[in-house]
Amino acid sequence: MILAPFVSASLPLTPDQQATLYRTFVLLLKCPFLLNLDLIGIANRFAQFNLPAFALGALLLVPSANKKAQQIQGFLSGCNPVAVLDQVDELMNTGELAGVPSQ
Repeated sequence: MILAPFVSASLPLTPDQQATLYRTFVLLLKCPFLLNLDLIGIANRFAQFNLPAFALGALLLVPSANKKAQQIQGFLSGCNPVAVLDQVDELMNTGELAGVPSQ
């Protein structure tokens, strides 16, 4: 269910596809089986669709502190942090994701 929207999406994302991936991220945050998911793979999928804020959010959910820090450092070294912050501000400051930017 989490990966299905990535299969049908294509760049550039339509507004409907972007809304679907937003809902996918919300589902990810609520997923009771989070530890069984490939969060790094999901983060890579978000990054492929130019959604670095969601990619970073997925990496923040990685349970291993060492692995999480390593993945986040690698992610941030390969992208423009200002662009990520702009997207966090644009996509995550309202609704169900309002608390995520504080992380």
